[in-house]
Amino acid sequence: DRGVLLRIEGEDTVVEDFFDLAGGADTIGYRHPVALQPLMRQAVTSRLPTIGGRYDVSKIDAHLAPSMVAVLHTATIPLVLDGVVTAAMVLSRRDDHPFLARDLAMFQLIGNQAVLALRNARLFAQAQAVTRAQSDFLNMAAHELRTPLSVIAGYVSMMEDGTLGEPPRHWLAPLETLRSKSAELDALISELLVASRLETGTMPFQDGVIELREAPFGAIERIEPRASLLGARLNHRLPPEPVHALVHPQQVRRVPHHPRHTPLTSPPPTPRHPLARPPRPPP
Repeated sequence: DRGVLLRIEGEDTVVEDFFDLAGGADTIGYRHPVALQPLMRQAVTSRLPTIGGRYDVSKIDAHLAPSMVAVLHTATIPLVLDGVVTAAMVLSRRDDHPFLARDLAMFQLIGNQAVLALRNARLFAQAQAVTRAQSDFLNMAAHELRTPLSVIAGYVSMMEDGTLGEPPRHWLAPLETLRSKSAELDALISELLVASRLETGTMPFQDGVIELREAPFGAIERIEPRASLLGARLNHRLPPEPVHALVHPQQVRRVPHHPRHTPLTSPPPTPRHPLARPPRPPP
């Protein structure tokens, strides 16, 4: 007729949820000392289901007494997690049908499932906390890095355009390197912000239909200079027919893919340009 789920917190029980067939009241978050609940104390100490009878309503808060006064039989089932009673279920009957041993066995099975659910909920909460901390760190790091980078990029720009005086000729190459590396850092910071938004689910999505065979070429163009320095060959295979997809055009290149590959130490005898694009499909 009535069921209450309680969290064991220190020396108290705390109501997490309840159900009453007759619409009886209870209060989520209501605390009550374990010491004033003999059956609860016995269940927590023994870590075994405990059977009881009527409640002593004189020791119960007035707003709960009407729900408890008609209860004739109770069963308290401790929920043990890692050897510690972390919660308990209290089941009550208002009709005169005592709980039997087979009832307690069934309740224990229910309790075991509840413990597994409780463990999973805690692990999920911990994972969410780690994800939030990681996202907060990425977001903070990105914003903190962007401020000094903007200053550096600004001074490099002023040195290049002569705002701070005509730069010596032998400065031009170093300034170009600084400008290029500043742009790389800015791109990395943007990636950090994207990662943070993806973690928090706040990344805007503007879908569009694109031809997926075009997508690999941006990545190939970016890594071709380094591949040339290493004497490596870039290979690609494309399906003969167009592959259209509804995606975010700017985010397709962010999807990582790590195929099995064998690095080559020498270029092929008759190299073909790796950026030979497929013919565009008719509109």
